[in-house]
Amino acid sequence: MFKIWVDADSCPVEIRKLLIRFSNRLEIPLYYVANRMIPHEGAKHFKMIITSNDEGSADDYIVENASQKDLVITR
Repeated sequence: MFKIWVDADSCPVEIRKLLIRFSNRLEIPLYYVANRMIPHEGAKHFKMIITSNDEGSADDYIVENASQKDLVITR
């Protein structure tokens, strides 16, 4: 099964809420990657990954860990 990876630092709140509902409904793993804790109320199949404060660190983490079939959401 594929995973959803989100560069959550810059992702709008409404999009994050939509992704949580989508992930819960279809039981798809959802990963938020950011340099700080991001709210994720109600997420069931969820993992929060905190990276360094370096520019692009969330994107770099996603590139290193996502597989070819995964869905990646970033700006």
